[in-house]
Amino acid sequence: MTHVLGFSLINGGLLGFLGLASIPIIIYLINRQRHRRVPWAAMEFLLRAMKKNRKRLRLENLLLLIIRTLIVLLFVFGMLRPIMDSGPLPITAGSTRYEFYIVDASYSMGLEDGGRSLLFQAVDRAKRRVDKVLRPGDQVGLIVGGGFPEVMFSKPQTVSEQGNRLITDTLDRVELRYEPMDVAATLTQMLAWIEQGGNNFQWEVHFFTDVQRRDWLTTDGATEIGIRDGLARLEAQGSKIVVHDLGPERARNASVTSVQSLSPLLAIDMPTSFSATVVNPGRETLAGLELEFTVNGEVQASKTISLDPGVSQTVAFPYVFRSTGLARVEVRLRSDSLEVDNRRYQVVEVHEAVEVLVADGGSEADWLEAALVAESSEHSGIRLTPYRVETVPADRLISTDLSDTRVIVLANVEGFTEAESDRIGDYVRDGGGLLVFVGGRANMRSYNSHPFDNGKGWFPYALAEPPIYDETRKNYFRWTVTAVEHPAVEYLAAEKDSGLELLAVHGYWRPADTAAIPSEDILVRLNDVENTPAVVERRFGNGRVISVNMSADRSWSNFPVAPAFLVFLYETIPFLSTPSQTQRNLSIGEPFSRVVATDEYADRVVLFRPDGGGLPLSLEPRPDSKSFDLNVPGQESPGLFEIRYGNLEDGGTSRWIAVNADSAEGDLTAVPPSELKDFYPTVYVSERGAAAMSDEPLVASTGELWRSLFYAVLALLALESVLARVFSARGGRV
Repeated sequence: MTHVLGFSLINGGLLGFLGLASIPIIIYLINRQRHRRVPWAAMEFLLRAMKKNRKRLRLENLLLLIIRTLIVLLFVFGMLRPIMDSGPLPITAGSTRYEFYIVDASYSMGLEDGGRSLLFQAVDRAKRRVDKVLRPGDQVGLIVGGGFPEVMFSKPQTVSEQGNRLITDTLDRVELRYEPMDVAATLTQMLAWIEQGGNNFQWEVHFFTDVQRRDWLTTDGATEIGIRDGLARLEAQGSKIVVHDLGPERARNASVTSVQSLSPLLAIDMPTSFSATVVNPGRETLAGLELEFTVNGEVQASKTISLDPGVSQTVAFPYVFRSTGLARVEVRLRSDSLEVDNRRYQVVEVHEAVEVLVADGGSEADWLEAALVAESSEHSGIRLTPYRVETVPADRLISTDLSDTRVIVLANVEGFTEAESDRIGDYVRDGGGLLVFVGGRANMRSYNSHPFDNGKGWFPYALAEPPIYDETRKNYFRWTVTAVEHPAVEYLAAEKDSGLELLAVHGYWRPADTAAIPSEDILVRLNDVENTPAVVERRFGNGRVISVNMSADRSWSNFPVAPAFLVFLYETIPFLSTPSQTQRNLSIGEPFSRVVATDEYADRVVLFRPDGGGLPLSLEPRPDSKSFDLNVPGQESPGLFEIRYGNLEDGGTSRWIAVNADSAEGDLTAVPPSELKDFYPTVYVSERGAAAMSDEPLVASTGELWRSLFYAVLALLALESVLARVFSARGGRV
């Protein structure tokens, strides 16, 4: 594309005023016509003397006339606001303007500054440009950012003399969004919209935002490639971009980044504690921050903290639940100008007890019961563990009622019939948790047939015969945690007092094909030559299976008497028993799904939002004809949402989900204009404060000439005054 140097006139409508430059010439001609010749003896003497200086006088008068004419010309031309521009084509005076508005609606724009939110200020400035800067016939485009950018007009909207109701009404409907601003994606959408029109117009893009550092730069403070490429494409087509920096001068904000129960499993009368993490990403100390802890809408406790710059603090709220069911937990931060990141929600399930069924294939149940069951304190009414353990022989597993069972433990079970394997598979597929200890009684062929079934069953891998076992118990191996961030083994890996170094393994099973096991599913390995997988996870349907390649008694290891045994059980069983609890706590836009049993079916299912609005949902029959699938679309705002099955007054049920926004959006650290210009040289950044609120057309070009023209007018005025005085004085002497 060939670029030529041209100019445009912002106030082209004033072009006719250039005729005012003729006023000094007209005055000069009129003054000449007013002279009459009157004979006078003394004057004849002077005229003969002045003939010698006539040429000089004419030049002086002509010079003054030229200067006075230039003063008028340059003043009027300055009022026209000429712009020198290197674009694809020069823009002529009075031509159509093409302005594109990008409004940042991410939730950091909800910050209250001077009694008005930043989003309100962004919308207000865009509306004022439409009303006061644009002329009839000018074209407008609009994108709202925050999450996936939304193009508001399918084609450019024309500014009309009758009003701009469609444009301003659309701006008025812009609402705060709860996902971060994606600048690169927004520029891409805008360019696609412009290029779709197939025109070569020069667009003036106005970006109203708080210029968050996390939106414009990478985590290590470098240029975002997507933004750089988008700006390059914009410049190549001759368009310009103006960033209106609406961020506050002092970014003071604290965010609640998380709230969670310190106990993975919750039961009535069992003490627990909830931790809330609060961070101050700014550069000033924040004092007197009040935190409120609420359960089911009632305030249970409050604490006041102070945070130094760049510091996070975790605050604990002890609590004891006295009733079962889903509990709604909320931590709220008060005394803050940005409301959205002041709240954090969690929905937890409180049980009367967590039912654990142990299918015992030998003598391992005693060890498991000793680890999981502890006596309650009758005097305080406080329980020490949430578990209720039932032990059955392995052959009775198929006839046992599993409706209330949260976790099944298979302890050194010899094998399974097809019916037993199918029942276990159905249980896990429907969301149950399964912990398998494969000991010396295990039959390889039985495990490899229906439970594994060439990778289609619930068992994670095929066993290789024979098992490794040292009868002398002189040679042993230890565990090495490989998935150090996995909830089931995270504590074993992180804490030195977990007792992992005391574990000695003398016997174990090997997988027939280790390479077939996904590496992310291997939680623990042995430190033998082959680095044999020792603990493996498998996701099966809505549930999970964790297998351990040794027994839970002392026949193959000292595991039951090592401190790591308790740690492993108290981390693994909660993880297996709560596959749906994590799903109930969602992020913005994350969908929710649940298997609904037949006895919970209702003709009418409604999702109630925090604002009181309702969304009808449907239950879809599953292939087994025994249950239904409930699918809830991702929500666009945070809060506690109620799913109501039927009418509560007629025996209907109610369940809850929590949706939280990205807490990182609460970091209001901005990119200074000079720094943003260094990273992206083609960007023009408007100033904050009163100057930034001006309604003047801001063109991202260094070619505006009006200031230079007005300085030239002042200089010519001074020159004309000096020359007129000098010429007058010289004429008087003559």
